[in-house]
Amino acid sequence: MSYHCKSAVYIGDKYCVDCGDALNDDYSPKDIIDINPTIFDKVKNFYPNVYSITGIVESTYYYKRGYRSSKNDVEYSYIWLVIKDKNGKEIQTSIPAESDYLLSIEKGQVVTLYYPNTYTLTYNILSKKDKKFVIDNSCAPCIFIHLNSEQRVSSVNDFNEYPSKNIAWMWFFVLLIAAITFASFNVTDPIIILILSVCVGGFAYTKEKKVINNKFDRKLLGYEAVKESVDQILSTNLFSLGYEFSQRAKNDCDIFCSYCHKRVGVEDVYCFDCGGALFDEIAKNDAVIEFKNTDENHAPIGTTVMTENEGIHSSRVSFAEIEKQIMEQHYLNYEVEYEHEHVYSSPTKKQVTFEFYLGQIINKNISNDVSDVTEAVTTETETKHYYGSTYTGSTYRSSTEHYRTRSSTLSGKVSVRVRDGNTYNLNLPESMLASSEMGDWLLFSDREIKNDDDNPLDFEYIYNINKDIEFNGSSFTSCDYSKGSNIVTILGIVLVALSFIVPALLLIVLAIILFSLIASLYKKRVNYLKRKEILMPIKANLALFKADLSRIKTKLIH
Repeated sequence: MSYHCKSAVYIGDKYCVDCGDALNDDYSPKDIIDINPTIFDKVKNFYPNVYSITGIVESTYYYKRGYRSSKNDVEYSYIWLVIKDKNGKEIQTSIPAESDYLLSIEKGQVVTLYYPNTYTLTYNILSKKDKKFVIDNSCAPCIFIHLNSEQRVSSVNDFNEYPSKNIAWMWFFVLLIAAITFASFNVTDPIIILILSVCVGGFAYTKEKKVINNKFDRKLLGYEAVKESVDQILSTNLFSLGYEFSQRAKNDCDIFCSYCHKRVGVEDVYCFDCGGALFDEIAKNDAVIEFKNTDENHAPIGTTVMTENEGIHSSRVSFAEIEKQIMEQHYLNYEVEYEHEHVYSSPTKKQVTFEFYLGQIINKNISNDVSDVTEAVTTETETKHYYGSTYTGSTYRSSTEHYRTRSSTLSGKVSVRVRDGNTYNLNLPESMLASSEMGDWLLFSDREIKNDDDNPLDFEYIYNINKDIEFNGSSFTSCDYSKGSNIVTILGIVLVALSFIVPALLLIVLAIILFSLIASLYKKRVNYLKRKEILMPIKANLALFKADLSRIKTKLIH
C-alpha cells in the first residue's frame, strides 16, 4: 500500500493531498516483468518477441468485423480497448467481445495484455462509423483482468492450442520409389525387391518419425512454456502490481480545484494534481467570518461565526449539486393531446408524453448472443437424352452448396440515474449500448403514447456526451394512424363492378379516387405539421443543450 502522511497515494497523483509535497516515483505501478523478470525466459526460446503490457482501462468501444458474400454472412464482435500503462502512455488494440469475462470489462479496471507473438485481425470492420474509433487491425491474443478478489483470463480461440502430431506418410512414397529403382536394375526376384524396398522404407519411416517427434516435442515445450507463463501471470494480483489505488472513488460531495479544475475530495487540503491549496489560506490566522442569517423573507435573525477555513469549505459547491443543477436546467416534460385527422372517419386522439432529460449510467448488464448456422442446399439437375425424337432416358447430377450465417448480437440494459435520484432501467439500441460505459452521461429524448400497442415508448434521440455519439430514433413526426382506407377500397371495388352495368358510375369512381388522393395528401400534411409543432419544445431544448454542450462537458466529465 502507498501512503503519504495519512492519505492513500493514487496512480497519477503528483502531490500529497495532506501536506502538498511533491511525490516521487516510488508510488508508480509495475508491469509483470518488473515483478518477475524471468517470467518470459522459457517462452523466448520459442517466441523471441514475447512481451506484456499492464495498464488501466481508459475506455472501451464495442464493434463488429466480418465478411459478406453470396454464400456467407458472417460477423464477429470485438472491443476496441484503450489502456494507459505505468508511464502514462496510451495503448489501443482490439480484444474479443464474445467472452463473458471480456464483455463485462469496465473503465478503471486493471488489465494485462499478453503477446507471445503479434496477432492481426483479417476481417473487415462492418460499420463505417466504427472506423472513427478503431484505428488498426491489431488484437491482443490473451487478456488478464486483475480484480480485487480474483484474476480472470480470456483469449482468442486459437491462442496456445495444444499441438497436434503429424502423421508419417512420406516413407510410403520412398518405398515405392525404391521398388521402382531396384526393378530398373534388373533385379527380377520380387521377394528381393520387396525386402530391399521394405528396408529402405523402414529407414525412411524411422527418420521421418524422428523428425515429426522432434517437431512435436518442441511445439509441446512451447505450449507448456506459454501455459506456465499464463499461470504465473494469473498468480500476480492487483496489489503486487501496485494498482491497489488505481482510481479515486467519486463521491457526491467532491468539489472542484479552483486552480486546475480537477475533481478533488472534500476532505483534501491540497490538490493531488497541481498541488494548489484548496483553501485561500491554510488556517494562517483562522480569521473569523460572520454570516448574517435570514429567514425565508430574508429578514435578519442572527449571526453565525466560523473560521475562514470553515467558511470557504462550506461555501464550495459539490459535484452532486453541479450535476443536479445541469440536469434540472435541461429537463423538460410535457403532455399533449394529439388529434390525427382522417379523410373518411372521425379523428384519432392520443395522449402523448414527452420527456427530455440527462442521466448517468451507474450499472450495465449486457450479454452477447452468437448464432452460427450453416445450411446445406442440394440441387438435382436432370438431363434428358433423345435418340432422334425418341426419349431414351435421363441422367441426374446432384450438387450441394453451403450457406453460412453467423451473427453476434449485443443485448441488455443500463441503469441510469436521473435528476431526482431515481434510476431508470433502459433497453438501449445496440449501437448506443455498444458505445456506452459505466459513468457515461447520456441525453435522452423519448415519448410515451398512452394506450398504443404499436408505439408505446420510443426514443426520439439519444446522445452520449462522453463519446460524442448520437442516435436518431423513430421520430414522432413519422407516426401514422391510418383509418377508414379499407372501407373506401371495398366501396371502390363495388362501384367498379357496378360500372359495367351502369357505365355512368365509372365517372363517380374516378371522382372518388381523385378526391381521396388529394384529401389524403392534404390530411397527411396537416397531421405532419401538427406533430412537428408538438415537437417544437423538444427541438428548442435540444438547441439550448447543444449551445451549452462545451460547458456541460467541462462540468460533468472528469
